Amino acid sequence: DVWMGRTTSDAPDVDGVVWVTGSDLTIGEIVPCEIVAMNGYDLAAAPLEPEVSGKKDGKRTRKRGRAR
Repeated sequence: DVWMGRTTSDAPDVDGVVWVTGSDLTIGEIVPCEIVAMNGYDLAAAPLEPEVSGKKDGKRTRKRGRAR
């Protein structure tokens, strides 16, 4: 899946976009990424591995930041 997003310093309708490739993403989620390519004003990115936040019920849980 390819998702459209922006960096923290980009404004909608003014700056370019960031195209993020990933299948385990949610609309509105803040996803730490690595920029892997650029095309004009747009960027291509790949999500970084989510942080391991500990254990819950004996299983490791993953944590990603969410937009407020």
